Amino acid sequence: MRKRIYRISEDKFDDLKPNIEFESEQIEETCFINDAFSGSIYFKSTNDVKARGVVYCDNPYVRITNPWFDGVSVRIDYLVDDYNYKAAECLKGNFIIVTVGMEKKLPFSITYVKRPLLCSTGQIRSLQEYADFAQNHFAEAVSLFYSDRFAEFISDQDKRTKLLYRGFKAAPIAAVNVDEFLVSIGLKTKMTFDLQERQDSYYEVDSNVKGEIEISRSTWGFIDISVTCDADFISVEKEHITGDFFLGSIFNMSYYIHKDKMHAGINFAKISFDYRDIHKEITVLATSDKEGVSLESEEFAQNKKLLQAFRLYEDFRLRRVTTSQWCADTLEIVNSLPEESVNDNFILLVKAFLYVTNNQKQEALWIIQDLKRSIEDKGSREWAFLLYVCTLIEREEDYVDRLTENIEGIFKEHRDDVHIFWFLLFLRKEYIKNPTAKLREISKWVEAGWDTPLLYIEAYYIFLQDPYLISSFDELTIKVLNWAKKKKAITKDMAIQMIHLLETEKNYNPKVLPILDECYEVYPDMKLLLAIVTYLLKAPYVEPEFLKWFGMAIEVNLHVSGIFEAYMEALPAYSVDKLPQLLTMFFKYNSNLSYDKRALLYANIILHKDEDYDTYEHYESAIEAFALEQLKLGRLDDNLAVCYQRLLELGIFDKEVARLISELSFKKKLAVINPDIRRVFLYQEEFKAPTIANISDHKAYINYIGSKGVVLFEDNNGYLFVDDDAYFTEDIINTDGYTEKLKELCPLNLTYALMRFANGSGTKDYSSVDAEAAELIMESKQISAEYLDTIYPKLIEILRFNNREAFLEKHFMQEADLKALSAEVIASVLEVFILRSKYEEAFYMLRHTNSSLLKPAAATKLCQFMINKEPEKSEDFLILFTAGLISQGYIHTDMIRYLVKFFVGPTDLMLKIYNSAFEKGEDVVEFGERIITQALYRDFLCPEIMDVFDTYVSRKNNKMVVEAFLNYQAHDYLANQADTPEKIFAYIYNRFKKGLNVSESMRIALLKYLCTGTDLDEEDYNMLDILLADAILRNQYFGFFAKCDEKLKVKYHLYDKHFIEFNTDKRKAVDITYSINGAPAVTEDMIEMYDGLYVKQFILFYGDELKYEIYREDVSDEPLQANTFVLSDELEQTEGRYALMNKISRHSLYNEVYELAEDVKIYQGLDAVTRELFSTI
Repeated sequence: MRKRIYRISEDKFDDLKPNIEFESEQIEETCFINDAFSGSIYFKSTNDVKARGVVYCDNPYVRITNPWFDGVSVRIDYLVDDYNYKAAECLKGNFIIVTVGMEKKLPFSITYVKRPLLCSTGQIRSLQEYADFAQNHFAEAVSLFYSDRFAEFISDQDKRTKLLYRGFKAAPIAAVNVDEFLVSIGLKTKMTFDLQERQDSYYEVDSNVKGEIEISRSTWGFIDISVTCDADFISVEKEHITGDFFLGSIFNMSYYIHKDKMHAGINFAKISFDYRDIHKEITVLATSDKEGVSLESEEFAQNKKLLQAFRLYEDFRLRRVTTSQWCADTLEIVNSLPEESVNDNFILLVKAFLYVTNNQKQEALWIIQDLKRSIEDKGSREWAFLLYVCTLIEREEDYVDRLTENIEGIFKEHRDDVHIFWFLLFLRKEYIKNPTAKLREISKWVEAGWDTPLLYIEAYYIFLQDPYLISSFDELTIKVLNWAKKKKAITKDMAIQMIHLLETEKNYNPKVLPILDECYEVYPDMKLLLAIVTYLLKAPYVEPEFLKWFGMAIEVNLHVSGIFEAYMEALPAYSVDKLPQLLTMFFKYNSNLSYDKRALLYANIILHKDEDYDTYEHYESAIEAFALEQLKLGRLDDNLAVCYQRLLELGIFDKEVARLISELSFKKKLAVINPDIRRVFLYQEEFKAPTIANISDHKAYINYIGSKGVVLFEDNNGYLFVDDDAYFTEDIINTDGYTEKLKELCPLNLTYALMRFANGSGTKDYSSVDAEAAELIMESKQISAEYLDTIYPKLIEILRFNNREAFLEKHFMQEADLKALSAEVIASVLEVFILRSKYEEAFYMLRHTNSSLLKPAAATKLCQFMINKEPEKSEDFLILFTAGLISQGYIHTDMIRYLVKFFVGPTDLMLKIYNSAFEKGEDVVEFGERIITQALYRDFLCPEIMDVFDTYVSRKNNKMVVEAFLNYQAHDYLANQADTPEKIFAYIYNRFKKGLNVSESMRIALLKYLCTGTDLDEEDYNMLDILLADAILRNQYFGFFAKCDEKLKVKYHLYDKHFIEFNTDKRKAVDITYSINGAPAVTEDMIEMYDGLYVKQFILFYGDELKYEIYREDVSDEPLQANTFVLSDELEQTEGRYALMNKISRHSLYNEVYELAEDVKIYQGLDAVTRELFSTI
């Protein structure tokens, strides 16, 4: 820049100026949040003339790497550090390019955007694009989901989406979480699967067989179907079917039937498919038999008939059918058996037994006679059976004893044969005499695992005949009585015996209760009821089934110790039925119930107080004391909530109780239907961590403070999912009408603090309580930074209203994350710091964060301090920031003084600073020189520059700068016909008079000024005479000579000359082609009298017509200028040959013959005299 000024001071001007073309007239860039930005400005000279100059930026946050440039193609790099700009925020400003012939403002804007997700296919810019990407690259989408970049990616999404992401990301890493996230935000349908539930049947299986099941899924994404089979003869191809196995939406799964693992007959298997709440089944039937063949084996059919026969025997023994009917029906079944079975010895013996029983002894004897010959083993079960049948035919005692002895001998060899034992039950005399012994022996067989109705019937008959033998609830007794219960065979005597038995039983056996139920149905007596209730009270626990008995006992007013407590223990917690009157009367005076049962009792009384107010009135004081006690212990359930609600309605609470109730008022009961849900997670924007509660009995109690959040459920498999229709919430207690009273009594807590902001009145008349609430929120470790950032403006406003700036200062200096703050909050914090005189901290924050919203008044105060701290230190950021305030009209002496020392930038801003400094009496000489230098460099001046120059010249100055400025103005006046201030010519005039250096440009400019001037005084006239003589001596002729004083025209013989002037680039070949009065055209060079000023001199007479065209071959073949000139002016000078020639020309033009002859005669005389006086050498 100084080099160009020096050249101008030497009256040297650049021949060519660059024609600059910018790549863009406005720079619009985008930058990812949390990133630094680097960019470039591009421009070039289209005429290959080097562009030299400097680039400024009016935004202090933009750093230009190297502001100076020199070249045909120019690239200027600039940098912007990470200043905490948020998405959609914009950093704006202007680059100012100063070069020869130009000072251009180039607007720029850098808009901050969230960083797109980078994936294998490119960039993902929206959640919809992410969902589309996940459809084809699900594994990679899962990886992206759990990356730190994803949180930034969704930072501009709605609150619900961000909360859902927090919830699913916090769960153990699993692809299912990504799938559920996309489902919950509506970008994907829920994954389901389907298959055709059917039975696959395979017949004549003689080798391994492969089957196939087609499974379809509803959509893309995560799926993990669990496959199980309940039979060993089938194996499945996959135990888990994931999304990788599907081709599109279909997967064909194979299963295999293994022949070697099949048993005879029909083989059944069930293949189950389970995913989340979906269950599907395929049944497989496999057999070696042919299709159409009965699938029941002969053995199975035979066993069914034998079972039918046993059922008939039970009915016969219970006397529900006659002997003859029983025998006939059973014989019919036996005879229907296959022939080989009918001829079986044991079956034949059964037939003989039936004949004997039905008094058909002859038929029985025929069978016996045959079997005596066919049964070879006389020690077998069949032989024992035959002997037993014989005892029934012949009842003679000795005969029976002898056969019994033989049977006993066989039994000794077959101790584990229950059939032989059954024969002996009817033959042994001790059993007949001693039923107890018989019962004892039966019990041994039952305990050994022989659970057969044959034994139950014999024991039952013992009990039937002697009920007193039901003396304990041993295994046999319970099994026999259960059998009797099923057969509806329990008698009244047995039920009566229960009364005595229950009195002696010390321990409760749960297997007895069904039997007692049947006994009471048979014998609904008060004594039995008392015995049953007394027995139930011996149980170490209470079952819901007990409630019926306890209720019956209380209803009939049985006096049983502990019956009321037992009733309450058996009563479900959700019961709302009115309690028995006796029970409520009892607990008026004696209550040793557990807290939850007392809560149930009191809640029931409160619920029914309108229909039984007397009972409630008796309990009111107890309810009050109990509710206060439980409230202080922090206990909660549905029944306690009823008690607390009543306590609230009664208005019985102090500060401590008010605090406890206020905490409960923000709890909600969350009820779910799905039994597979085990935990619930509540995510809210206000809190860092979720509220977690376990689901018990389909409900959970959760703190629900603040705004509506999102609820995530965890099932028994650990999967998270969202289902807004799967639950409902309700308040634990209703504080409507009591809220203000609670607020008055309880100390301010986080709950009420948040509520004050959620239910803000909109007024700006903030109380001290508002300030305390704001401080409580800002100090809380539970509140999320994201939520804080949204309410910081309100918090700061409240605290500043209440003069709590000290708290704000401490918070933002020690606790807050400045990088997380928005521009609005940063501006507020800066104002607090400045107000608190924390200038250095404020300036650091100003330099490193987005402080674009800081109010100018506060910024001005900060700049003043930083300037006064080190007024002699140049600090780029401070200089530019201060200049920006000046441009907005915020002017202070310290700021002006600082900028005058150090600022260089846009000329218009420098002039504004200069004017302010001049008005305040600051030393502006050096600053004025910077302005003049830059104005000269950019090659065009503004009107205000003259004031700067006037001041600069009047004080100590740089002569080179002064000469350059005057040369520039003179050159502009001559070369461009600029409207130059008259003061410039005064400065040149004075320099000439003082004998100072006056350049050619100044000399010619002053000459032109005086030539074209009017009313010249004598001094001006003399100066013009000197300058004109000097020009003519230099052979410099200009068109403006025609405007000079007439005397000087005569003196220097200028009156007969006419000049054609043409302005263009200097040092170019300029031709003029002309013709006078129609003569042949002549082409000549025009003379460059001054840089770019070309002149051609002509002598014309009155009436002469001059036609001319001016050419520059390097520019165009067409004329750059063309004109016709006719001399028609009358000369003021009437003497001399030129005047005479003009008269002759005029007389000739107007055909004035007489005057023409006279003037020609005069001219000839003058010509003759001249020839005589002057000879040709």
